Amino acid sequence: MNEWLISLDPTPEDLADALFHFLTSQEWYEVTLLLDESLFSKSVSRRLQVLSNGPTMLKMIQLPSARSKLLSILSSCHTSKHRVLVLCCSGGKRTRQVFHEARKLKMLEQDWIWILLEKATFNPESGNYPVGILGLRLKHQLTNKHSVRSAMDVVAESVKYLDGNLRLVGKGNESNISCWNNASEHRRRLTEALHTVIRRQLERESSVAREGLEPPVFEILNLVSGPHTSRRRWKRLGNVTGSESIWTPSSG
Repeated sequence: MNEWLISLDPTPEDLADALFHFLTSQEWYEVTLLLDESLFSKSVSRRLQVLSNGPTMLKMIQLPSARSKLLSILSSCHTSKHRVLVLCCSGGKRTRQVFHEARKLKMLEQDWIWILLEKATFNPESGNYPVGILGLRLKHQLTNKHSVRSAMDVVAESVKYLDGNLRLVGKGNESNISCWNNASEHRRRLTEALHTVIRRQLERESSVAREGLEPPVFEILNLVSGPHTSRRRWKRLGNVTGSESIWTPSSG
């Protein structure tokens, strides 16, 4: 990955924020978070620990890489008073394994609330996921002229700021900087300074959406079976936007 990459896509921290607001809106204050070893899951975990102000609300459990040890881990959850389980996995294979072992312990019945995050929600039919579980994942976003224009405005404003603060990058001998030439020390300093200014500007505006750069929307989903078939599908119940959780069980 390019070291200067700045993505406008929602981050794992955005997902953690949405999950936290959803949990607190439902007054679910005793939650177990089941995590795989991915960097995505670790980022979600770190952010949730900050939001929950310690381990009082959340119990973090690292899922073992060996499937043979899953039953033992889930057995410890079975004896816990925490009945809300959040599953954060980077793929469907691990999710299917967790449900396979949880079914042996009868942890897929009404006493338990399961919430799947992002990739764990993919293709529930293939894994025979239990009807009734919940999911939280990013609503598909479309790029439009407003978002493109807003992103370009951020870059333009950052370049303008640097033009008035050239002391941040120092003086160089190049009269023309071209991406076709190998990076000089001056060009690298300029790139680093521009990268810093853009990130700072985006962070400053994260709490107040600029026109075209709106906060991410995460959908609250419920796994249901069809009226005339056993095939499972996700039904949208509501969404989480910023710190607002809207729960609409009657929506389709």
